[in-house]
Amino acid sequence: MKAYLFLAVLGALVAGACSQHDPALYAPLSNIPSPGEGFETAYFFPEHASLQFPAGDTIEIIAGLHSGSSETYNISAIFGSLNNHLAFSQYFYNFTPTAYQRSIRPGEEVSLSYSFWIPYNFPAREFQVALTAFYTSEGSYHASTFFNKTIDVVEKPKWVDLQLIFLYLLLVAAIGGLGYLAYSYVISLGYFRKQKSKRTPKRAASGTASTSSPDEWLKGTNFAQGNKPPRKSASKGDVRKASPIRGVVAPDN
Repeated sequence: MKAYLFLAVLGALVAGACSQHDPALYAPLSNIPSPGEGFETAYFFPEHASLQFPAGDTIEIIAGLHSGSSETYNISAIFGSLNNHLAFSQYFYNFTPTAYQRSIRPGEEVSLSYSFWIPYNFPAREFQVALTAFYTSEGSYHASTFFNKTIDVVEKPKWVDLQLIFLYLLLVAAIGGLGYLAYSYVISLGYFRKQKSKRTPKRAASGTASTSSPDEWLKGTNFAQGNKPPRKSASKGDVRKASPIRGVVAPDN
């Protein structure tokens, strides 16, 4: 708020100072007087020699003013504007004027610093910038435009470009979507099939051994009984000793 108030007061002071010399200077850029005799100008930009002006930055220009005649010129102010580079009569923005009370004697030269500011909302494209110095000489009113060229308004560099990051994410998502569609199409053609998993037999738990006999399932059957030799009952007094020779019975003692 203080900055806007300061600019408004400065503009009023410049308009008041200029009005003491010429009432037409209330609208200086729409009624520019002729240059003074022998009045020469030059300029240079300390930081923007390429004429690329970032939107939102303060641009400084050094105006070199020289009196090549026998007259003394009194510098009143410098005005500037941002115009259409295709139609100069179309104004987009008027820069804040700066008042000067400097005299240039014959053969002398002065350097004046002038700064202007391009708003943030201006698009990045070409514009025409015109900067004019207003001065007087023995009751005559003059003006010389020391800069009038096409410039490029560019975006101010950002540490993090959110739009660029969004574009990268969108590109990655598009590539992933195309890859998924291609994979689904290949699967539908039958080039890749899922293999069925083979069932593996369950193994008995380690440490548990079967104690059952292989012939246990034959218990209680005739087959089991037939395999066993019949047991002979021996009575007392009729005990015969088996001879080692098969079929021979040992005599009784």
